[in-house]
Amino acid sequence: MEWSSCGVVKVGLWNGFDTNWRGQLVYRALLEEAYRLGTRSSCVWGHVEGSRSRRSFRTVESEVASNALPVMLEFIVEWDKLEHLVAACCHRASKRGIVVVEAAILASSPERGTDVKARMEVERLMTSGADGLQVQVFTMEQTQRDGKPLYQAVAEQLRAAGILWVSTARGMDGGGRDWRPAHRTWLKRRDVPVVITALDRAECFESCLPQLTHLAGDDALIVCKPVIWHHPPPP
Repeated sequence: MEWSSCGVVKVGLWNGFDTNWRGQLVYRALLEEAYRLGTRSSCVWGHVEGSRSRRSFRTVESEVASNALPVMLEFIVEWDKLEHLVAACCHRASKRGIVVVEAAILASSPERGTDVKARMEVERLMTSGADGLQVQVFTMEQTQRDGKPLYQAVAEQLRAAGILWVSTARGMDGGGRDWRPAHRTWLKRRDVPVVITALDRAECFESCLPQLTHLAGDDALIVCKPVIWHHPPPP
């Protein structure tokens, strides 16, 4: 096995059913553009709630009719194609969302070879080039805090802090250290994991992270990861 550099391009769209000027769904246009550029892998993640900072908070209950819920696209692309894909994503996203990049290492077969120079570049970016931050809070759907679901309390606190991207995804099964297999299908599970994903420039989290850890307590796992910020540009 050999290792080569790659980038994970994340594109968050405020409204998964938003269309561009040609009447095509924006996320579909991004998928087609990524395919044309030779992206290794593409995936679209739907979310059950979310908002842009200081805007109305979308939930499944409030948006049943329009399906105007956020989506997150993830593309895995070789480093030499990354610049073109990021440019295309920033153009398509426009005022519709955000674009960040994670530097990563891709396992590949020996005949593909190893790009040592690119791998060094990835390592440099992972330590010094990341000016954004991804904060993910993992908890359970039924966990409560002051009479409301903890995941909603977390999302509201992040939104109140003005964090640019906040969205919540619901899992099918799983849990923390005390998870035990249940003898029922996932469709009938009452308590499942949820993850709240927040993205913004690193300095925007400085004041709210201590409050977030206090709110989460021992009922959630908070994972922070540096990302390379691309869009939107600073005001």
